[in-house]
Amino acid sequence: MGAQSQHEDEDINIYQTKYRINEKDDTSHSLQQSKIKKDKKNLNSIIEAIKCTMNPFDDTIDKDTLFNISTGKAASKEVADFLLNVKTVGYQ
Repeated sequence: MGAQSQHEDEDINIYQTKYRINEKDDTSHSLQQSKIKKDKKNLNSIIEAIKCTMNPFDDTIDKDTLFNISTGKAASKEVADFLLNVKTVGYQ
């Protein structure tokens, strides 16, 4: 390791200690080209899945109806009531 590189490492360690930064806090890995490419691929997969089923963020869907986002079908009133009240029913 060269003298300059060693000094840079020491400087980094000093700043990490001073500002309580560790490797878990370092977000620079998310800016790597390979990570960006993978994230873009994942995002495109989600967009395609939404196009094939339903867009849960669409302003035209009924906000009072519970939908299965993988099928786009509305849940029956009985199923919706059960799912929306499962926590309350569980406490009884």
